[in-house]
Amino acid sequence: MEAGKSHQNQVKSSVNDEKQGGQMMSAPSFSLESSGASQGGDGGGGAIDAKNDTHQSIRSAMAQDAKSSDAVFDAGIKDFKSSQNGESTSKSTDSSFVEDCKCKGGEAVEAPKTGEKGGKEEPVKTPDVIAEAPKVVLPTINFGAVNSATTPAGMSHRIPPRVNTAVQVTVAGYDAAVGDIELFVENAVAANGIAQIDGAATKKMNATGSVNLSGTTQTAPGNGGKLVLAARVKGVVIARSAAFSVSSIPQDWTTTFVSLITGPKRGFVVQDGFSSDSGVFADLDQTMISEEVQYGVGTGTFAAVAGSNSGYIAGNVLTTDSHSTPVGLLSGVGSIEAQQTCIFKDLRAGDSDIPLRNSGYKITRDVTETAVGSGKFQLTTHKYGAAATANGHFSNAAAGDVSKTQLA
Repeated sequence: MEAGKSHQNQVKSSVNDEKQGGQMMSAPSFSLESSGASQGGDGGGGAIDAKNDTHQSIRSAMAQDAKSSDAVFDAGIKDFKSSQNGESTSKSTDSSFVEDCKCKGGEAVEAPKTGEKGGKEEPVKTPDVIAEAPKVVLPTINFGAVNSATTPAGMSHRIPPRVNTAVQVTVAGYDAAVGDIELFVENAVAANGIAQIDGAATKKMNATGSVNLSGTTQTAPGNGGKLVLAARVKGVVIARSAAFSVSSIPQDWTTTFVSLITGPKRGFVVQDGFSSDSGVFADLDQTMISEEVQYGVGTGTFAAVAGSNSGYIAGNVLTTDSHSTPVGLLSGVGSIEAQQTCIFKDLRAGDSDIPLRNSGYKITRDVTETAVGSGKFQLTTHKYGAAATANGHFSNAAAGDVSKTQLA
């Protein structure tokens, strides 16, 4: 090769075989880094510097190809052009790989095969395979209602303090790769109420089962329905229950005899009793109770008689109840029946006019003659527990049975 002229190589992305001067040249491959060339024809001279710009650009391009195995295998071949003394030569390559070549003394020669003198075995480069990260599927979690069995129909979900309320938790498709499932009560602060899960603030649960929720702090009035049983994985919430509150409510009415009513009226006084579903009566400090009485159609002396009801009173105070009849009505025979239930307000959960559980009674009044044709009358007043509906509010039978007979 003449001095001042460089052996130029170019990499092409498509097959483009050309002949110049009736001579083909083999395209170089990854061995160009170790190839050499001489300057000044056969007479020899100094070796071309490895930093020669033209060779450097080829090496850079080929090194780039070596880094991207996909490009090598997809393109199949790389074309190489060599310009020598104004002549351009090229040689098409096999479609499956690129042959190594060396340029020497101004002409292309094939690189020695492996095992020949000067040969160098080139390791086969295996394309890098980037393993796809395994796909982790989060489990499906379903919560049963967070609602005490003592909660009457028509009331929002709630649990009492101090008492365990069982909640079903269904876990499907759990994979240990996601980490533990942690249950907790979301929004648990003093104003909203606080509840524990199996006696603790959190619980790990990776399989279907049941947990017990117990309120430790009752919901403040006006903040009902802000607590949620939730499940999280690595701090990320993946499931929530319906909202609930922590509150105690009155239930299980009782009646016991206190005294007879005399003077202008006949009847008796009974002591009302009821309990808190939390087991602590003082927990009812944010409830109110109203007695509901509905009279049926009276006969005889009780025809066209109507009754009256008390309004709401504090739900954490026990009261007495009077059932009386004016003496002026006891001038002839007749009867009337009334049904009684109680309703309440829960200021913590925010519910009103809820039928009080097991508060149903029937109250009867019967006027009869003391003896047939005597013209003297007596009144029997009877109150006993029975399933009842009063003013649209149904309740199952309460406890207690009181019956008294008095002369008019």
